[in-house]
Formats: sequence, structure tokens, C-alpha cells
Amino acid sequence: MSAASRRVRLTAGGNAYAVEVPPAGPLRVDGAGGPVTVTRLDRTTFEVVAGERRITVRAVESEGRYWAFAEGCTFAFEIAHADAGAPAASGQTGGEPALAAPMPATVVALHAEPGMTVRRDDTLVVLEAMKMELSIRSPRDGVVESVSCRQGELVEPGVPLVALRPEPG
Repeated sequence: MSAASRRVRLTAGGNAYAVEVPPAGPLRVDGAGGPVTVTRLDRTTFEVVAGERRITVRAVESEGRYWAFAEGCTFAFEIAHADAGAPAASGQTGGEPALAAPMPATVVALHAEPGMTVRRDDTLVVLEAMKMELSIRSPRDGVVESVSCRQGELVEPGVPLVALRPEPG
């Protein structure tokens, strides 16, 4: 780590990561599965590279908590200095990403209803925030247990919009 770099600890989804934040250039994240490089593309968009995999992530900060939206999933996390205690992860239900808005947004379309069987990556809700459309997608196969939003409604970050249960099996 260079003298001008800052080290922080990131906790998300029950996993802790050591993050090196240099004054310029990509972040380096050393976590399970090897190094990950995060590069800022614009104010809210980042490219995450892990091995051969590239993911575009949109992230915002609200009241000291960070919200990241990637591949239809929403993650809430906190950042602490490396010498501080580990922060608690949030925005998760049952160990999976919450099906929630990453920032205040308006529901523009609902594609889910209670009792409906869904497959991994099915679009369940479409949101609009900051003139961007964000699709909330199913993280796994399952059955929609409940829908907690309506078309045209303003939703808050981190509040679950859709609850899923495993398919009967």
C-alpha cells in the first residue's frame, strides 16, 4: 500500500473485505475468491472486475450508508476505517440481496404478483431514479410471496419491494 493510500474495511452480505483506496486509479479489494478491481466510470457508475468477470455497478450514498445496484440485486453496506470494528451489513434477507430500491425511486412497472412462479433474472419491478430505469430482478427461482409496492409509488432505499420463497419442491 502506498503512503497516500487509505485502507478501509467493507462489510456486505456478511463478508468483510480489506479495501485499499489510492488517491488515483482503481480500488483494490482483497476478499474471498481473489483480488477485485473497482474503477469509477462516473459519479454513480463503477466497473467491477473479478478475474474474467466484468460487472457494472451503480452506487449512491445516503445518510452514511451506501447502496449498490448490480445485475438486478440491491446491496446496502457501510464502510469503516480498517482499524475500526466491523460494521453491520444490511439490505439482506435470508442471506440474499434484498429486492429493494438502491435509492429513492418511482415504480414505473410491476411484473410480479403474489403466487407467481419466477426464474432467476426475471424482471420483477422496474424503477426510475435520477432519470435512469433500474430493473429489480429475481436472484433465484422461486414464488412471489408478496409485493409491497404499486405502480407510480415513490419507494425508499432498502425497503423490500418483493418477497420470494423457494419453489415447492
